[in-house]
Amino acid sequence: MKKKENLLIIPILGIMCSAVGIYCYDKLSENGYSVGDAILEQVQNFTSDKTEPYNEITVRNDTSSKQQKNSVKTTLGYRSLSNQAERTCYKYIAEKAEKISDNADKSGLYEIDPITIKNYVMDSYQIKKVLYAIQNDHPEIFWISNTFSYYTDKKSTTIKLSSTFSKHDQQSAANELNKKIFNVLSKIPAGYSDYEKEMFIHDYIVENCSYADRQNQNPRIFTSYGCLVQGHAVCEGYSKALQILMCAAGIECRTIQGSRGNETHMWNLVRIDDNWYHVDVTWDDKEQLNRYGYFNLDDNLIRKDHQIAVSASERPQDYFKNQYYNFALPQCTSLKDNYFEKNAVKIENENNLKDNTIVKKLAEVKANSQNIIYIKVSDKIGLEKAKSILFSNNSNVFFDHIKNANKSTKFGKALNTSQIEYAECKPQNVLAVKLF
Repeated sequence: MKKKENLLIIPILGIMCSAVGIYCYDKLSENGYSVGDAILEQVQNFTSDKTEPYNEITVRNDTSSKQQKNSVKTTLGYRSLSNQAERTCYKYIAEKAEKISDNADKSGLYEIDPITIKNYVMDSYQIKKVLYAIQNDHPEIFWISNTFSYYTDKKSTTIKLSSTFSKHDQQSAANELNKKIFNVLSKIPAGYSDYEKEMFIHDYIVENCSYADRQNQNPRIFTSYGCLVQGHAVCEGYSKALQILMCAAGIECRTIQGSRGNETHMWNLVRIDDNWYHVDVTWDDKEQLNRYGYFNLDDNLIRKDHQIAVSASERPQDYFKNQYYNFALPQCTSLKDNYFEKNAVKIENENNLKDNTIVKKLAEVKANSQNIIYIKVSDKIGLEKAKSILFSNNSNVFFDHIKNANKSTKFGKALNTSQIEYAECKPQNVLAVKLF
């Protein structure tokens, strides 16, 4: 006689930047062997990182034909699946994710029509990996809950997923998200470069979303919908929002798993002019003055205070160790489009702190009616030494620079010569100084 059992398996992806349990049940085979026991199997064969067509879920909006024409799709998750069973499961979930009931169950979730993958017997680990791939590729599918169940027979696998939205509410929310995407992209000035588009989108998110309390149990804060429509999100919501807007704008963008300090974390990888960069909008939003501290960093810079989760293609044996992981990661080696490389005044030696180097930049800021100057200090000087020279109580160096900048140009409002505010970006040796 066949038996049914419930078991707790390791967390899905880092789907909510915190440890989340996934529950599943399975029917035992005739000899009593649970396919859930296969969770420790290792998958080592990954496809190459090249475009492969598949059945896609697209952002749907009758008024967004231009947006769709220019958009790019993230397919890394799909291409990283190991076999036909996983790829078939992925396609079915993507195609049927919107088939939701309007009746909530006891847990308050709404059942999605069961998905049956014929001719393939899958285990819980494989299903979890597929859901990870879906989450990686489709930030617009924001309603699937972090729980699933499944059962198998000798020839097929049936998966039961749930939605945090009813069918009616999901359709309404998806429409709201689509409209928001279109509205944001429609505000990007014509002729902008990819770098300028990236900055516009980055700044829009920073200015229109606030970081949500991690104790908040609302699942929407982990989604692109929570960030863009409701204006409240945690790191995953910020990252999904950047991904969906950048891809809709025609710029390749992925999410990346890792940690910062003792907390799991998610941020983004973006591709600008064939170079990949790290972007952490969440931490840029936390810095009120220095909002570009994590805008287009290379691997060396991001690793100064971020830890990147293991790449599955390099260490597939870690899948079963209850760890977060990434699919294949591109190398980020360029700083060409790093914000401070493009916009900060460079201080190479102590003389540059005292000569006209900063004055010229202040005059430029004044002429453009801006109010923040970024000062990037070389390693041989360091931030502490630079602060001591510029801002110490025994020195008027920086305020003298402001006075000289006011004299050097008649354009723009005169800068206050007695008040400033500054913040540090230690990973990049940058001082952000607010002028009044």
